Parts: sequence; structure tokens; C-alpha cells
Amino acid sequence: MTVEQKSRENFQAFGLNDPLRGPFFDAKVWRPYGIDLPLRLTAELLTFASRRLQAQAEHVEALGRCNSPAEALKLQMAFLTRALSEYQSEVGTLSQDVADTAYPRPAAKAA
Repeated sequence: MTVEQKSRENFQAFGLNDPLRGPFFDAKVWRPYGIDLPLRLTAELLTFASRRLQAQAEHVEALGRCNSPAEALKLQMAFLTRALSEYQSEVGTLSQDVADTAYPRPAAKAA
């Protein structure tokens, strides 16, 4: 049995009679996961990184204005608390993006 025949047999076993027209080549199947989701996640991560870097720059600037170690420690604690909260929120946003891709909401019907 040739490689081509074995491949055709495998596709038929999984109900994929034509390997070039099977679900792996259907844009409705792979586009959401192969293109749309990575682009959404990349855009969200870059936006998040931008916000975090801006917050870090502002924090370093504020540290430079501190007059005592106690004031610097207070700023550090506030910065870390806010950062942890934002990272936690970002995980929720990314998870929601993945869930929205995996389980898209049906389009609203026109009345």
C-alpha cells in the first residue's frame, strides 16, 4: 500500500473523504483559532504591557520624589497591590477572549 493510499484510507476512517476539503481546510474551523484568537490575544497583551510600563514609569518617578524610606515603602506596597489586581483582571480578560472564540455568541436576530 502506498503512502497516498494509506493517507486516503486514514481520512476515510475519520469521515474525511477528501483531505483537501476536510475540516482542517475549512476556514470556518481554523480561522477563529489560527488567526483571530492569536491576533486578539496579542493586541490585548500589548495594550496591557503598555499600561503596565506606563504605570511603572510613573511609579519610578514618584519614588524619586520620596523624602523617607517609609514613604517609599508605602508607594511600593500601593504599586504592587495595584499591579497584582491589574494582572488578575488581565487573566480574566484573556480567558474571556478564549471563551468567546471557543463558544461564540449567536448573532442577534433581526425583528
